[in-house]
Amino acid sequence: MEMMGIDEDAMEVSVKPAAEFQVKTDLLLDAVVKAENIEVSDEDGDAYIAKIAADYNAKPEDLLKYFGRDFIISEYKKEKASDIIVNSAKNVKGKKVEKAEDAEEEPEEEKKPARKTAKKAAKTEDEAPAEKPAKKTAKKTEDAAEGEEKPAKKPAAKKTAKKAEDKAE
Repeated sequence: MEMMGIDEDAMEVSVKPAAEFQVKTDLLLDAVVKAENIEVSDEDGDAYIAKIAADYNAKPEDLLKYFGRDFIISEYKKEKASDIIVNSAKNVKGKKVEKAEDAEEEPEEEKKPARKTAKKAAKTEDEAPAEKPAKKTAKKTEDAAEGEEKPAKKPAAKKTAKKAEDKAE
C-alpha cells in the first residue's frame, strides 16, 4: 500500500463497504441455496463450465484447474438462487415483477396520471377550467416512411448569425 501512496485508513474507507456488501450477498445467496435445496447435476455443471469458458474465451480444463469444480458449482448454485429471488420478486403494489427478458417482448403499461391532493381536487371541481385543446402530433407520411429525405433544419438564431458575421469581419 505504501508503494501506491495509500494509507491504511483510506484503504479501509474505500474497500470496506464493497467487501461488506459482497459478504452479505454471498451469505444471503448461500442461505437461499440451502433453503431451496438447490442442486446441480453433473451434466448441468459441465454445461455451465463450458458456457463460462466460452464467455471468457478459455478452455474448461483451465477454469477447472484455476478455480476448481467445487467453487464453480458453488457459484452456479448462487446464480440459480439469485434467479429464484428475482423471479419471485413483487413490486410494492403486490403485482408480479416482469423478468428482464419478458419486459423487452411486451410493451410497457401506460402510466396512470398522478393522484391529486384533496385540496387540488376540490379546486378543480369548483373552478372547472375550460379544456385545453389536444396537442397536435406530427404524423409520418408514407413518403417519409419510404426513405425520402427530411426537410432541411431551421436557420440558426439571429444572435448566432450576428456573431458569425462579426467574427468574419
